[in-house]
Amino acid sequence: QSLIINNQISGNTVSYAGAGIHYSGNNYAGNPTISQNIISGNSSTNRGGAIFGTYNSSATISNNLIRGNQSVLGGGIYLQETATTTISNNTIYGNVTTYSSGFGSIVIINGSPIIYNNIIAFNSQGIYSSSANPTLSHNCFFGNTRGNYDGLAAGIGDINVDPEFVDRANGNLRLKTGSPCVDTGDNSAVQPEA
Repeated sequence: QSLIINNQISGNTVSYAGAGIHYSGNNYAGNPTISQNIISGNSSTNRGGAIFGTYNSSATISNNLIRGNQSVLGGGIYLQETATTTISNNTIYGNVTTYSSGFGSIVIINGSPIIYNNIIAFNSQGIYSSSANPTLSHNCFFGNTRGNYDGLAAGIGDINVDPEFVDRANGNLRLKTGSPCVDTGDNSAVQPEA
């Protein structure tokens, strides 16, 4: 198992997929734990500005800040034909998808990931699903320009409210005291830090 933990991954550009992190079930990196990273300012000319996973891979993507990445499809995370993937307790903010018809900050093609306890806010779009069966719960979606959900419905406990960052304009994405996102996650699903 590959561990990608406590890194700052920024300023990368690729011509295909996964400018920040690219993993695949076809190689030894197919089942990574991606945790406690800052993944920002990366750019892909095709898909997965921050993270791209494919080919029956299984990953745990948790407790990351995924901010300000850009791609034609899936400005933040793009999953294609993946197996058991968990996306939890991340802040996914300000990612840009340039394709005019959308394709969100999280894109899921042919997979069944579990997505919970995330803040997905102020991206060009929230989440897009095609030929997939994701399970969503207790996420906060807000301010995504082209909508929060495309191809799927809100999950149990999902909320649509301003998360109230301390100082969004200057990049402080901690939550204010009294933020509506505080204590609204599923505590039973919180993973320990790696």
